[in-house]
Amino acid sequence: MIDARSADKVFQLLKKAEQSRQVASTACNASSSRSHSIFQVKLKFGDVVKTLSLVDLAGSERLDKSKVEGDRLKETLAINKSLSALADVISALKDGNKHVPYRNSKLTFCLQNQLSSATAKVLMIVNLNPISPNETLCSLRFAQKVNFCK
Repeated sequence: MIDARSADKVFQLLKKAEQSRQVASTACNASSSRSHSIFQVKLKFGDVVKTLSLVDLAGSERLDKSKVEGDRLKETLAINKSLSALADVISALKDGNKHVPYRNSKLTFCLQNQLSSATAKVLMIVNLNPISPNETLCSLRFAQKVNFCK
């Protein structure tokens, strides 16, 4: 954890995180994110501590369309697996299940406190690809599933 007591320090950290993020070219995207990014800020108000999590998810990829190989293939499989785990967590929360599978991925494990809190607020922004109707439909279905969580 890094103590950032000014907005300038926070922006420096965000810039450093952005520069560290892996991107690579695929058949679908010239600069495809190869990982998720989680930036958490703990805000203190007297004795009260709140956490703001900014999460940028790497998009899912269809192997037949992205034509990735080697390390890019491993990254794609890991990205898709973690997104699937996130969907499972969201479904379990939506359905009110007693067991929520937070430990199925590092992503959901890192976000467990935020996702499980009764006072948590989630804002999700979905980027759509107008050139790919199938991908757009998948993104909208995922967003709809998130929207129905309470």
